[in-house]
Amino acid sequence: AAEEEARQRAAEEACLAAEEEARQRAAEEARLAAEEEARQRAAEEARLAAEEEAQRQEEKRVAEEALWAAEEAEREERRMASLAAAEAARQQEEQKRAAEEQKRTAEEASRQAALEEARRKEEQERVAEEALWAAEEAEREERRMASLAAAEAARQQEEQRRAAEEQMRVAGEAARQAALEEARRKEEQERVAEEALWAAQRAAEEARLAAEEEARQRAAEEARL
Repeated sequence: AAEEEARQRAAEEACLAAEEEARQRAAEEARLAAEEEARQRAAEEARLAAEEEAQRQEEKRVAEEALWAAEEAEREERRMASLAAAEAARQQEEQKRAAEEQKRTAEEASRQAALEEARRKEEQERVAEEALWAAEEAEREERRMASLAAAEAARQQEEQRRAAEEQMRVAGEAARQAALEEARRKEEQERVAEEALWAAQRAAEEARLAAEEEARQRAAEEARL
């Protein structure tokens, strides 16, 4: 009986020891599992934080690129406006020089016409004086010659008058051609200015549309994320 009791007690103690060992092992496994879960949760939180930081950096980069593009478009618009203003100033200067040259040419033509008219009148006076002297010198014998000389003088005067009229007509035609050329130059200048303005407006509109499109795409990407 004592042996049986001792055997049962030993068996009971062995069972309790096995249960204690199983409990400790279960507790150790639970601790290890909790530590593993905490480690994985920390790793996931770190990954999410890294992804969020990367997303913030990407958004910052996109915003900086959009700002740079807008500034570049503004600089290009200012450069085009400056070029258009410089071209308009250059054309105005050329037009001014052309007008001055035209004025100088007209004044020179007027001066030459006045000199020609003075020479013509002087020639007429000389011819008239010679005719008068011939008439007085010839008296009766030279009347016929004086008459012929007077007729010749009248013919020369008529030719001189026709020459003066032709000269005036040529001067008028030159003035008309100069006026037509000036009108064509002004029309070309207006066309160039309009084309420059249209190009500047188109560049500004394209830059605005590009910025709007980029902002729309960025908003869509942000909404998607």
